[in-house]
Amino acid sequence: MNDGYPSEPGSPHMLSALYGAIGHANNMTLGQWLLDHGADPNDNESLYHATELGHLDGLRMLLTAGADPKGTNALLRALDFNNRDMVALLLENGADADEFDATPVGGEEPWVMPSLHQAARRMVDGDIVRLLLSNGADSG
Repeated sequence: MNDGYPSEPGSPHMLSALYGAIGHANNMTLGQWLLDHGADPNDNESLYHATELGHLDGLRMLLTAGADPKGTNALLRALDFNNRDMVALLLENGADADEFDATPVGGEEPWVMPSLHQAARRMVDGDIVRLLLSNGADSG
């Protein structure tokens, strides 16, 4: 159930069927079936890509199945969509408000990319900034 397929021909990076169902096909029925039959919700792709769907169904499904948002960059991706409900759901389920993306962006060193920096870059609503701060984001 947790076997993957290459992200592109010859690539060692594998993508799960769960990612394909939820993150690519937006098929919540298949995603739930896969989870019910042993798919790992912590496959390093599904949670992140569930933030891109425009609804919370996949995110809720994965979190209910035990997905851990820490270290996935799902919170940072949710900020890209300025969706307070999505950000709140991730924080309520263990996302770290001070998490940062370890990938340099635009020549910036990764250590300067905590969630508040990402929020500012994405010009998210003040409600989301307050939510991040109330959940421990470093303002200094």
